[in-house]
Amino acid sequence: MQISDSQRKINSRVQKLVKVIFAISFTITTSLPPTLALSEDKDIETRLAEIIEKIHSKKMEEALRKVEDLTKDFPNFALGYLIMGDLLSAKYTTLNKPGSDNDSQKATLDLIEEAVARINRHYGKNLPSTIPENLIKIPSKYAHVIVVDASKATMYVFKNSNDEFHYVTNFYISIGKKGMGKFREGDKKTPIGIYRVTSRIDSSKLSDFYGAGAFPINYPNNWDQLQGYSGYGIWLHGTPTSTFSRPPKASDGCVVLSNIDFETLSQYIDASGTPIVIAKEIKWTSPNQNKKNREALLNELKTWKTDWESLDIDRYLNNYSEKFTDGKRDFRLWSNRKKIINSRKQWIKVLIEDISISIYPGEKNIAAITFKQSYKSNNLNDQMSKIQYWSKENDNWKIIYEGKH
Repeated sequence: MQISDSQRKINSRVQKLVKVIFAISFTITTSLPPTLALSEDKDIETRLAEIIEKIHSKKMEEALRKVEDLTKDFPNFALGYLIMGDLLSAKYTTLNKPGSDNDSQKATLDLIEEAVARINRHYGKNLPSTIPENLIKIPSKYAHVIVVDASKATMYVFKNSNDEFHYVTNFYISIGKKGMGKFREGDKKTPIGIYRVTSRIDSSKLSDFYGAGAFPINYPNNWDQLQGYSGYGIWLHGTPTSTFSRPPKASDGCVVLSNIDFETLSQYIDASGTPIVIAKEIKWTSPNQNKKNREALLNELKTWKTDWESLDIDRYLNNYSEKFTDGKRDFRLWSNRKKIINSRKQWIKVLIEDISISIYPGEKNIAAITFKQSYKSNNLNDQMSKIQYWSKENDNWKIIYEGKH
């Protein structure tokens, strides 16, 4: 069938729109398969990709019907309305940019960023056999661990099973308006680090701004405090009921999900401590490499414990870096104090349980190790939750911080 000149103009206009919005992030091809199974957002992202593919294939009326159906099913999905409006406008006028001249430029750009993020998620790399390098070992009492990759606007859920991590699902998320790397109150950035969920706040106790509810996390953690970072009130939370989702960078520092996804996420969260890794970009590794990393760090921890029990103070102190601090004292002052304490010991027994090991995101060769410690000696019995930060120095792991967790 011969295409009319008017239809060619329509196709050209809409193709221009598609390129403006999407070509900056990927090249559309019909052979690209969807990524691993998505969350509740998968319906939106799959349908969004189908719409773009219809436009790419010059099936404009089909694209319009699909986007109309999308907005009917998700009436608060603003991005759907932007695309539908532009498809309709393209029939009658030349589009040089997404959105009408009356639209807020900032709002339109935000929606374009969301479109790019969602399409990249749909056509993203399939990672069924790899895991985030940060996940080394998590206590068995936590059935799941949460990982945020800001570069992909994605939160992953992994099942924790016998020191193995199995992918479960993922969600589209928004982060701080100013990006990643929070270091002070009010900077509108999302922190980078290893955190834990501390509680759940029900939606009935919050304003509509937080949607379906919130999970506060323990920012600032020990590492943040060592770096002098400030601020508080970093949560995982939902969206206002009038909004399906927010652009990739839209919060004041929190990690934000759609209300549908927040409710789904809730089934994987233990509000008394589920671990959450928040990274600017996740590095992925094989299960075999993960096992090697776990064995290496567990051996370091075992050596530290054995050296402490040996009463050989030089052996014990050899586990610590000269850059060590306990938050109050440097290595010289701390080690002198340890020598005095050790001289009064006749025997020491240390039991460590509930070990957690993570490679710290955003830092080079830093591992965070937490555990429950039961300490007994001839003159002291003590129990505590402890955290250590280990740094790899000249291929040797050394403790650079130790304190209560």
